[in-house]
Parts: sequence; C-alpha cells; structure tokens
Amino acid sequence: MSRIAELEAALQARWDRDTLSVYADALEQQGDPRGELIRLELARISPTSQRRRGLLAAWLGDELDVLERSCTFAFGFVDDFYVPLAAQASQTSTSIALERLLHGPAGRYLRGLTLSGDPDEVDHQLALLAAAERPWLRRLEIHRFSDAPIASEQLAAIVPATPHLDELVLCGRHVARPPLHPGITTLRLEAGTLVVDDSSVLPQIRVLDLELRRAPAGDRSLELAAVSRTPALRVLDLSRNERDNPLPYVSLVPQLRTLDGIGRLERIRLPAQRMRDEIASVVAMLDRHPQLHVDVARRYRCFEDAFAGVAHDRLTVAEPRPFPPLDLATGEIRVVGRYASKLASLDALVHMLEDQWDGMDADARDACRALFDTIDALPRDEFTEDGDPVGGTFPVATLRAVIDACHDDWEGVLAMIDANLETEDFDRVELQVM
Repeated sequence: MSRIAELEAALQARWDRDTLSVYADALEQQGDPRGELIRLELARISPTSQRRRGLLAAWLGDELDVLERSCTFAFGFVDDFYVPLAAQASQTSTSIALERLLHGPAGRYLRGLTLSGDPDEVDHQLALLAAAERPWLRRLEIHRFSDAPIASEQLAAIVPATPHLDELVLCGRHVARPPLHPGITTLRLEAGTLVVDDSSVLPQIRVLDLELRRAPAGDRSLELAAVSRTPALRVLDLSRNERDNPLPYVSLVPQLRTLDGIGRLERIRLPAQRMRDEIASVVAMLDRHPQLHVDVARRYRCFEDAFAGVAHDRLTVAEPRPFPPLDLATGEIRVVGRYASKLASLDALVHMLEDQWDGMDADARDACRALFDTIDALPRDEFTEDGDPVGGTFPVATLRAVIDACHDDWEGVLAMIDANLETEDFDRVELQVM
C-alpha cells in the first residue's frame, strides 16, 4: 500500500487535523495542488483568497467555474454538492451539474451530496451515483416530493458504490421506505419522508434526527413511533423543532414521557424550552431514566427566567442567545447615518444569526450581544417632535462586526454607512425600532 493510500485509510477511520496535515505533506511531495489547498485551510486562510482559488483551478481546471456554483470545498475535498432551486431553473439542472462533478477530477473526493428534483430526475441522479465507487461519500441528502417512494432496487444499487456512507437526510414527501443503506447509522428526517408499515425495522440506526414542526399535532406521536423501529438507537435529536409561525406550538416533552424505547436512549436533544413547566418535565424525565442525558440545543435571553434555579448533572443547556427566537423577530430597524438612513429587517438578521451563531468567534458574539442590548433598550411607541421613533446610538465598528458575520440584506446598511463616510467621518449610528 502506498503512503497516500495509507493516509487515506487513516482519514477514513478518523477524520482529524493531524492526519490531514500529514496527508497534505504527502500530496505536496507528489506535486498535487490539493496538498497546499489542505494546508491553507488548516491555517484558516479565507475561503475567498486568491491563492486558494488558484489552487482550486489547478486541481479542477476548466470545471471550476461550473462546480463553484454547486460545490462547497473543504480540505481538498468536495464537502457538499447542492444546486439551489434558482440555479436549477436558470442555469443548469442538478443532474447535469452532478454529471460534470462525478466525471471530473473532484468526483472521487466527494464527501457530501444533495440530490433534488422531480422523481424522475432524482432517479437519474441515483443512477449516476451508482455508476462508480465514491469511497469518500459519508452523507447523502435527498429532496423529493412524490406519492410513491424511491424504488428499493434503486437504493440498493448505490450500496456497492458508497461503502462509507453513514448519514442519510430525507426531505420532502414519501422519499424512501426501509430497508435503507446498511451502512447508515445517522438518519435525519422531516415528517412524512419515510414510508413505514408495521413490519418496518431500521436495525442499524444509532442517531435519529426528526423534524416535526410541519406535521399536524396529532401526527407527531406517529412520527415519534419511529423510535420503536430502531433497536440500536441511542441518540434522538429533536432540536430542529422550534416554534414556527403560523403553526401552533406543541411541546414534545409530554410525548417523550410515554415513548416506547426511551429506556435505551442515551441522549435526547431538545429545541429551546421557554416555560418553567417544560423544564420541570425535562428534569422529571431525567430522574426516571438514570441512563439519559438531555441537551437543550438553544436558549434565548428573553426566556432566562424559565431556567432560574434549574440544575441537573445530566442536563446541558446552551449558552443564551441575545437575539429573540424567529417567531418573535418582527419589525424593522432603521439605521440612521450622518446623511442617510436604511431600513433593515430584524427577521432577516435573526435568520442569519441563527445560521451563523454556533460558528461565530467570541468577538462576533460580543458584538451581537452589544447590538441587542441596545435594541432591547430602545423605547417603543415614543416619538420625537418630527414624528421619528426615539432611538439610541450604536458604534459603527461594532455594527460592522455583526453584519460581517451574517451578511444578507443588512449588507445594504454597510453600503449606506460607507457612502456616508465618504462625506464625513463618524463613529456612531442611530438605531430606531420601526
């Protein structure tokens, strides 16, 4: 076995930075641009750097312009392939883009793959996947809406081509039915995506992630019954089930108390808990099941009172987020510069913060806390003599740090500030709640 093959086998067994570093050395010694690409990313060089793009071009050649619209690259691998809906309509279909990827130099190094389209197109994409071995593929995500699930023989056909696949994500309606790929140990589902009957069993699943927000309240217990079909299950993740307007909120904790199979679970992940009685129910569940740990994946500063005095050695609660949850993030903030102002959606900002928060560094989080300290302190329903809302000032540099971390339509605020700064220097803006 060659040195490269030995290192690739070690990475298959355990993906870590130390092995990646040695692998990068070996690739560089062979003149493979992926080696320096890995080294740059281990050094946390910006993904938009010119040197990184030059190395991607050296690796992918003419395919780069096509693939960078649908691929996320990380450490010399294709971390994910996904064609957004807008690109499917205006530029290329998912199947065409996938064919370019699989037949090109990056195809062998695919680690994550998202398939989407109508049933016939998804079937074609699965056939493309089954045509050659993809030794690095670990995660497969399928977006598909249909009255009938994917044929069992189509799912079986990809098994020899994906020997290390261990995570399957299903989105849409009636996507698949058991049996699934035998290597899959992590299964992520939306309500209604997996078609099961009384004989269905998922024997190898150890982690089950269920998103039930859009299921009718009466059907949520039926979806949770999937736990009884997974004898090896150890982790149940319900953290995606945050409140979602306009649907009514139904707490999942009461249904967990009577869940068939809870006695073999080692960990449950929950969405934000807002009520004191919800937290009390979680603590009572922990007391009944001494093997169980519970993680509350999100906590919001505006509901801190619910956690007052609550402590349990098998309960882990996330650091409080300074911004409100999405269902309460309404209205707009007007950012007033020296000579102009800009309206920006609070909902858009919170959406981006939710997506970025876990990956933010400490300075960006501190900037977010400072911004929402100011927003929370702004008076509501108070107006100046000119009829404008009474506002409060905020440092430009801190606001820029928040926007740099989350982008989206708040970039227009930066453009307004920069245009103002061309006329006269200033270091604070005024914020008003609209």
